Amino acid sequence: TGLSFAYLQNVSSLSGLTFIPVEGTSWQDAYEKLLSGEIATTGSISKTEEREATLRFSEPYLTVPLAIIAGEQVGYIGSLAELEGKKVAVISNYAAQEWLARDYPNLTLVEVSTVEEGLILVAKGECFALVENLLVANHYRSKLGLSRKVKVVGTTAYMNSLSIAVHEDYASI
Repeated sequence: TGLSFAYLQNVSSLSGLTFIPVEGTSWQDAYEKLLSGEIATTGSISKTEEREATLRFSEPYLTVPLAIIAGEQVGYIGSLAELEGKKVAVISNYAAQEWLARDYPNLTLVEVSTVEEGLILVAKGECFALVENLLVANHYRSKLGLSRKVKVVGTTAYMNSLSIAVHEDYASI
């Protein structure tokens, strides 16, 4: 569902390709299957150095900043370096996890499975912040009824430039 699904439907109607959704699996499981070639493509993924080893990417079709989401009592955060010594939730196997681990080794990253899980940990005070795609974070803040408990307190220099990616084994088909 959502924007990525709609984008793939448009690609399908223009190209004649048929996309068969993989349902009932987590992003983490689907990501591992994508990297192994068990899944041929995904409609919404950001290019990273690690991913370029096995995946081929389209030009990005949407670019969204990564934001810092924290409790409602937290003021503006102007830099990720300000989060050193604090627990920062990141979604496992998302680009943000790779980028933050590489560029901010002094952050205490707490891997979570979903955006919802990360937001709930922040709302409960178990993590100080979540770093996530601004659009996705705001969608789940609203959906979970957390708009008064967590808020966007800053942005980062990172951008989720969403592309379609194809496993290298299928790139020439």
